[in-house]
Amino acid sequence: MLRIEQPIDGIRIHYCPGDENTVALLTAACQRTLWLTTELWRLSPPTDCRVYTMRSALGYLLRSAPWPQKTIIAVLSPLVWVMLRRSWHLFPAWTQRYRDRPTIGIKPRGLFEKTDRHVSLMILNQEESIDRRIESTFCHELVHAQSAHLKLPMWLDEGIAMLTQDAYLGHPLLRPESLQLVQDHKPKRPPVSYRKLPGQPKGDIAYHYARAYWLTRFLNGRHPHVLREILSRRMRHGSIDRLVARELGVPRRKQWQEIDGLAVQSLTESRPEVSTEHRT
Repeated sequence: MLRIEQPIDGIRIHYCPGDENTVALLTAACQRTLWLTTELWRLSPPTDCRVYTMRSALGYLLRSAPWPQKTIIAVLSPLVWVMLRRSWHLFPAWTQRYRDRPTIGIKPRGLFEKTDRHVSLMILNQEESIDRRIESTFCHELVHAQSAHLKLPMWLDEGIAMLTQDAYLGHPLLRPESLQLVQDHKPKRPPVSYRKLPGQPKGDIAYHYARAYWLTRFLNGRHPHVLREILSRRMRHGSIDRLVARELGVPRRKQWQEIDGLAVQSLTESRPEVSTEHRT
């Protein structure tokens, strides 16, 4: 039977008995994350966000969905499970939006520790304890919940979430060497959608997350007014791409072929410690 923690600024945590330690970490992370997202991105707290400790992907969906969607999920459960099985081992948490209500599912500590870390080991700093990783992951997902109404493209949705984690942790989430991955990856193509992301090779998944982080960091450092405009209202993805291309002075048709190089060059020039040279 699920228990419910007292709401925090419109956020309610639903959890199973035995998950109290995880709930304490989520509660501690909640207020600081809401303050950071207001300061960094001018995002408002979600008005009705429900958080669930997640022991199975299908169980989370059935608990979190409104009744009409529950029926659809139950009927399609064999197909849904096949789709979810590709993602379950890769991600410790998910955010799902049902109309105006975002929900977050996050694995309790025991399952969180079993999540496949192959992708994160390729790009992330690794010195954090398991408790800090749970807090930081919840911070990441709460940013998604706050920006869900904007329906951002994957690269920007992940970018602002990871930069918020930087602020939460007090240090960069990604290793400087991950910039080399962005520079070297071929071929240069437009970012993938969330739907297609789990089916990508792990090296490509790492690239898409690294690209999202460094591109958003580049725009936030050199073109912050562009991010403010994008985050101020919902925009079509094509309109966002055109706005970014125009600001950077690159042809729209070659935007995703050239944008990695522009970001890498700017970041290495402005931050000497962020280098794309191989270290021994």
